[in-house]
Amino acid sequence: MGLQLTGLTGFELYESLAASGRSIPVIFIRGHDSASTRDRARAAGAAGYLTKPFHHDQLIDAIAQVM
Repeated sequence: MGLQLTGLTGFELYESLAASGRSIPVIFIRGHDSASTRDRARAAGAAGYLTKPFHHDQLIDAIAQVM
């Protein structure tokens, strides 16, 4: 099951939180990968970036790095 945001992209949500002074680690999970989305996630300070499909160990590793 996935989550599709309506009216706001994941990047916009993350940037809004960052602009309000709330710093939380975010791992972006994307169904469609491109160099521009990887660059945008990196520039925004994302803690991780995964593309579907991915192995569950990749997500666990990304979470472990954040903690």
